[in-house]
Amino acid sequence: MDPFLLYRRKAKKILAALSVLLLCSIIAKAQSATNSVYVNFGRLDCGDSWDGTDITLVSDAQINPDNLLNCNTDAEIGSIFSKFISYNATNNKLYINDISDYTNSNIYILNMGLPSNCTCPTISGVNYTIPNVILSQFEFDPLGDLYALSNYDPSTGIASIGAYDDTTGNLQPGSLKTLYFPSGHFPTDVLNGDIAIAPNGRLFCVFGGDTSKFFEITNYSKTVSGNATATYLGEPSRVCYGLAYDNGYIVMGGTDLGGTCYCFRYNLANDTLSSQLTSPINVMPIDDTSFSPAVGLSMKLVSAAQVDATHYTLTYQIYVKNMGNSKVGNLQIKDNLAGTFGSGNISNVTTSFVSNGAGLVLNSNYNGSSSLNILTSGAQAVNLSNYPSNKSTSTIQLQVTVANPTPNYVYYNSALISGKIGKDTTQLTLFDSSNNYSSSYHSWSEAVDPNSNGVADDWGEGVPTPWMMGTTLPIELGEFNVQAENDGADLLWTTMSEKNNRYFAVERSTDAKNFDSIGRVNGAGTSLVGHSYSYFDSGPPKGTIYYRLRQVNSDGSSEYSEIRVIKLQTNDAGKSTVYSVFPNPATDYIVFSSSESNDEDAVIDIQNMYGVNVFSALVPGSSLREKIMLPALPGGYYFVSVKNPSKPASFFKIFINR
Repeated sequence: MDPFLLYRRKAKKILAALSVLLLCSIIAKAQSATNSVYVNFGRLDCGDSWDGTDITLVSDAQINPDNLLNCNTDAEIGSIFSKFISYNATNNKLYINDISDYTNSNIYILNMGLPSNCTCPTISGVNYTIPNVILSQFEFDPLGDLYALSNYDPSTGIASIGAYDDTTGNLQPGSLKTLYFPSGHFPTDVLNGDIAIAPNGRLFCVFGGDTSKFFEITNYSKTVSGNATATYLGEPSRVCYGLAYDNGYIVMGGTDLGGTCYCFRYNLANDTLSSQLTSPINVMPIDDTSFSPAVGLSMKLVSAAQVDATHYTLTYQIYVKNMGNSKVGNLQIKDNLAGTFGSGNISNVTTSFVSNGAGLVLNSNYNGSSSLNILTSGAQAVNLSNYPSNKSTSTIQLQVTVANPTPNYVYYNSALISGKIGKDTTQLTLFDSSNNYSSSYHSWSEAVDPNSNGVADDWGEGVPTPWMMGTTLPIELGEFNVQAENDGADLLWTTMSEKNNRYFAVERSTDAKNFDSIGRVNGAGTSLVGHSYSYFDSGPPKGTIYYRLRQVNSDGSSEYSEIRVIKLQTNDAGKSTVYSVFPNPATDYIVFSSSESNDEDAVIDIQNMYGVNVFSALVPGSSLREKIMLPALPGGYYFVSVKNPSKPASFFKIFINR
């Protein structure tokens, strides 16, 4: 079959991260950390006729499939040819685009009843037509913007990517970017394949009409400047037409249209691509997507104040986040304080909101013992929104007085979150246990999902929050960012809580080793709530500049923050050159990114905390982004230096999590 015709009938789908643990459900076969609702657009069986369509919803599709719903759409949608499917997170509906006339985009909008009552949709015809526009290889991002590729040149590996209006097909102003595929890994075409955007915003694609190549596309969003880059992640051994997120994997599906279906899985936790696998659900994958309700929870102890010889008042903060692209119904959070400290040892239990973007409602009867539900239930139960981002998170402050703690005994406290997704009485219960917010994390979101695979309770991501009598807590920074502003540097930081915080000394360096104090900002003393701070450095030298904060306590003791770096050098066009190294923390690899290419190669050196060089790599000057596999280094902090003959060296501090 002509690969272009095969491309015409399948094209797009939203992948999405349904990150939620199965607590207890009448359809649940076992407890599961994640249970993605995988949506297949094609045929119910791999050997079915091409003249028809089915929409199939499958829970835990790749590991232990459970067919939740099958909707035959022969009469309404027709054959599988020249159709594709995508999921819009902003209204929790499926979009099917029929381009079979090869002139227009004919859009069906399907209401599947999310979040808690999935049913086959009523389809009464095309909802609207975008005339003279064929939107292909497109995907909704979590904010509802529709991204698509165009103008691919296989000889240069360059394409365009932009955001389109899903009702008019018009390109959104200022969103069009140049997309670079890496040298040596240009796909043969972008007609066969698919793109997909995870709920956390990561964009993946698989392209090629002979054998497919698999990539991650970065910097594609209309909200950031600069070009987009495709990073090569691997090469399946067969052509793949569908792409979807499923339980921490990116799944690529294909068919030979002769009764054989297959798939490949990319593990986001360890960045490995599987060999060819038999499709567990045996459906014909013309196009795929995912409904992705996902909950995550993190907790930290922000203060422990001694009341008298036998009583301590503990203050916790509990952060809840919808990590997916769909609402979560019947949300509930539990914390069994009596189980942690003993039923006769807790009193004065109170809850309040630090922030409540999600619009949650507290249960006034919660006492951590006989009443364990922190949120209201019954008729007043609320859904956890997925859009926009400031509506998908809330932070709850929980305070309890603990009596008679045992010396040298560590008390571990965990909160539990649950929600519903499913069909009528066969609802799935989504579940996550809180992960402790330690000093190794830079944000709440990082603490919820440290490996950024969209699964909130992988190994090491459900750590209880510890407390031991007599321990004190230092100040905890929230965010610390530095950005260029009017020929200077604007430093912005927040605290989650403070204990005896006298002031911050702002320190600057040009070599990441020798720091000078350039300013001082007074602290808030002792505070159970967060504060925001800022400092403007009006006279930094040009080049690569490093900043850190020295937090000074009332007794004169001090602690240092992480180092932040800013580049104030310019290129010949007068534009700032920006380098970055990520992810941080890292595991098996790091990625070096540059905002511009040049003719000179860069040398990447990694040194341990004793200044010993433990690894080196060469990055071609033409590369805008390069993935660098790391050797088996021990876990801990390292310095990464980027050296280019014509530019000052750049330094980054990273944490390798092993």
